[in-house]
Amino acid sequence: MLVLMFIFYQSNLFSQNQFSLSGRTIKNISTTSSNTIERGSSIKLIGMGVITNRATHERTPYYSLSVNSMTYAIEIKNIDKIEFDRPNTSSDAWAILAIKSGTYENLLNNGYQYDLRNQMDEENVDFIDLINKQDGFFYDPYLQDYLQRILIKIHPITLLDERPGNLNIQILKSDSPNSFCSTNGTIFITTSLLSVINSEDELYGVIAHEIAHFVFDHQIINLNKQINRAERAAFWSAFATVLAGATEAYLATEHEIYTGGALTLATAMSSVEISSAITERLGVKYSQDQELEADRAVIEVMKCLKRDTLAFSSALTKLYIPAHADPPFRTS
Repeated sequence: MLVLMFIFYQSNLFSQNQFSLSGRTIKNISTTSSNTIERGSSIKLIGMGVITNRATHERTPYYSLSVNSMTYAIEIKNIDKIEFDRPNTSSDAWAILAIKSGTYENLLNNGYQYDLRNQMDEENVDFIDLINKQDGFFYDPYLQDYLQRILIKIHPITLLDERPGNLNIQILKSDSPNSFCSTNGTIFITTSLLSVINSEDELYGVIAHEIAHFVFDHQIINLNKQINRAERAAFWSAFATVLAGATEAYLATEHEIYTGGALTLATAMSSVEISSAITERLGVKYSQDQELEADRAVIEVMKCLKRDTLAFSSALTKLYIPAHADPPFRTS
């Protein structure tokens, strides 16, 4: 029997995808080995992976459960038959939120798409290079360390799964209060947003919101929907040209005395056309459902961290939404 199972099935465990989430079953659950976990059983979610039928290549994603010292695998669709205990740590809170959102199911079904993620790393390098050339970053070691320490309290630097990327924060010079997170985990927060934040709890809410988009893989989901994408070099070259022209035009009209040549990245990016092009290119032009999913996640995580959830609502009112943008559009 073991030999036959080895021939026809290949089980791929993701070594980093290990959990320790306690809960109980609210319905009977059939396991992949045809056992039944009775309703009301105490369980611990300990991992996940994919069982691949080597004959048909059919993939069956599963979660691993520990029940009375026995380990079982259940199909991932049955996860809604488990009620998890209230998390004690933010890491556990994020894991439960990712499970409920279907993030892990999507990863197990579609794979990690490392080629796309590597391409987006290159896109992010181009974006950061452009900002550097325009002197668009605000550098303050104390402030960046402070923001990074808040970030670590909200979420570990790396994800629980095998997706690449490290969470970190960069500050953009801009007169538009805004924030967004790239596919590699870099969170960009503008100086204007930092200047209008009234409390640390508001800052927690803003950062947690961007982390939520990263945890739920919203950027990659959005990029998968883009059928036609311009070549990377061509796009960023064209963007640099448009950026320069838009900034020159703005400065020429807004200042009585202007000799040209002084480019302000933040000013040009306030343009609806430019900001829309960038957010779509980087996969951070989110749908209304994605924004609401991230908002709900913030509330749960802030409760776990014992932070004022109302502060996040206050912070949202300060974010910049371009005029004439569609209602679902929000770069944060």
